[in-house]
Amino acid sequence: MFSNVLSEKDKYIFNQWKANKDKPLFIVGYNGCGKTYWSNKILSGYHIININSDHIKYKNDIINYIKASLFKKDIFMMISSDKQYKALLIDDIEYFSKSDKPTLSKLYKFTQQLNYQHYPVVYVCNEVSDKTIILMKKISYVVEIRYNHVIYKSILKISDKELNKLLQTTKNLHTLISLSNNFKSSNTDKHYSLNDTLSHIIKNKYSYNDLFRLCSSEYSILSLNILENIPNILNELDISLLYNSIKDICIDDYLEYKYINCNIDLDIKILYSCIIPLKRIIYKQRIINTPLKYNNYISRSMIQIHNQTILNNNWNLYSSILEFVDKKDIINFKENIHLIDIKTLEKQIKVYNYYYNKKLHKKDILKLIKT
Repeated sequence: MFSNVLSEKDKYIFNQWKANKDKPLFIVGYNGCGKTYWSNKILSGYHIININSDHIKYKNDIINYIKASLFKKDIFMMISSDKQYKALLIDDIEYFSKSDKPTLSKLYKFTQQLNYQHYPVVYVCNEVSDKTIILMKKISYVVEIRYNHVIYKSILKISDKELNKLLQTTKNLHTLISLSNNFKSSNTDKHYSLNDTLSHIIKNKYSYNDLFRLCSSEYSILSLNILENIPNILNELDISLLYNSIKDICIDDYLEYKYINCNIDLDIKILYSCIIPLKRIIYKQRIINTPLKYNNYISRSMIQIHNQTILNNNWNLYSSILEFVDKKDIINFKENIHLIDIKTLEKQIKVYNYYYNKKLHKKDILKLIKT
């Protein structure tokens, strides 16, 4: 129950919102406390129109997108006995505050015009002092998620001693759930650092669900550690295994490069970056007890080479665009920007800096875009 993670005062405020829905609900809390999870639970009876960090610098008009999604009737709306069918969830507001203030302002102005009883609105945000966010809070019922010791214990299902040890490290609920699963039913507390995680995964038989959970927080680094340690894990170097693992991880990188704006499910990336390579290794069944190494970024250089092959003949174009950025040549930058993918351009900054001994940053690109 959502009310279990609220103070008595906030429980009253939340119940007021549930009863009236005459204003938006503004959920605040620290990063990783489950704000998005609880927001979706609260709106589970509605078809949720979700606006989040994926919509920062949205290519089209964000308000037209919301109107088309929120107001357009569909077959489910026609057969629903409940007139209150759609709701608007605006998540990751703090990221809009940092990276896309114009869109944040548009969202605030648009939601002011809504009939909240027909279209409930839920804002989700970390505690941030931003003028627009303060205005959003002023027109809303504001509640704060707060976990106490009892709630943590009921969620994690571990002992007081284990919980106290974990809470010294983090209060992030996602991380706590992941770490708590590393505790065994013994008298010894076990906590596996990132350096030890790969070894721990390889030496224990896990279901696919458990592997996804264990790899989810640091899958990109784990994938590099896998490449780095294939010669150490097996009795002999298996070139085919190494090649196929590099190929799988490059597929993950290609997905990020090519389909970054298509809301690719994180599980797909974890599948290619970690799960398939790990299953290849475990299937070989020739694992030895050699200490594993933390990657020294040789693996990353392999993937960078792969990135460069993706660019093919486009490198000259990206290099020219970065020259315009370096010279703050707004005219030429704006004329050519439609030819490029901004995410790819950002990924090439390091290569450009290395080749030409420059010191460009991502913010230099963003400045020219905003100019």
